[in-house]
Amino acid sequence: MKSLKKTPLNKVHHALKAKMVDFVGWEMPLNYSPGILAEHLTTRKFGGLFDISHMGRFVIRGQDALPFLQYVLTNNAAALQPGQSQYTIIPNESGGAVDDTYLYRLDKNEYLLVVNAANMEKDWAWFQNYKPKFPQLILEDRGARIAMLSLQGPRAKAVLETILGDIRKLPEPARNSLTTVEMFDTMVTIARTGYTGEPIRFELFPTAEIAVRLWNKLLEVGKKEGIAPIGLGARDTLRLEAGCDFLTIGQYLPPSLRHHKVVRYVPPEEFEEYSNIGKQLGFRRVVSGSLVRSSFHAAETYLLAAKEAG
Repeated sequence: MKSLKKTPLNKVHHALKAKMVDFVGWEMPLNYSPGILAEHLTTRKFGGLFDISHMGRFVIRGQDALPFLQYVLTNNAAALQPGQSQYTIIPNESGGAVDDTYLYRLDKNEYLLVVNAANMEKDWAWFQNYKPKFPQLILEDRGARIAMLSLQGPRAKAVLETILGDIRKLPEPARNSLTTVEMFDTMVTIARTGYTGEPIRFELFPTAEIAVRLWNKLLEVGKKEGIAPIGLGARDTLRLEAGCDFLTIGQYLPPSLRHHKVVRYVPPEEFEEYSNIGKQLGFRRVVSGSLVRSSFHAAETYLLAAKEAG
């Protein structure tokens, strides 16, 4: 049996008695002792800290970085100034999607591209097909060297202000802005991004070496603010509640479900739990759709969690 990959925070999750699950080949926390619903509500009321280091992180740099990105992504990378980021898609040659991603411009000729964990190897292989066209391109997989934490919710900004000691060190208060600051004698990129639907949101990119120290510091300072560790289960329900659109909306739906707004694909074995949580959170409708086949997802069959459009 193939062993699961682990993030730099794996031992921390075990120490916190998290329910660990196989998430696309990674051992990740589904939830901690309070449970998914409690974690969901904590994030909305105070804030939550998520380990999302399972996601892929590619650094693209060099003189050909921008021409390469313009060639392999759908959004206009040239529109980004250093300190800005954008949602974008890796298209295939027929106009479909290889993956949806987030692109961060760190410097004039250096970018960070965050890709989905399920598609990391596929995305990397896809880029190798086009790399020879750009001789001055440097493409690096930094997934093992850079961790990724998500701090989301109303009190998230107060926690970072306390740790940094100067509000001016935070990214400017605009969606998708980012900056790089020193934390634990190491440079850490902080971006105003995230997929929980929270208006106050940050994603942090520490080196793997300081990931545990930073996680512990965020929770230590955040404790008085009500901040708690949150698993991937609540991350999904937060997205569901917020109606965060995903790339595959409508793309693979059977005709009977095309009048619904799709907000999350859920593995069959997890649908009942998500459905019950959705009802407790007051969704107008959470439906189980037909099995959907999608080349976009790692698994081929998903039950559909949806709510009525409009």
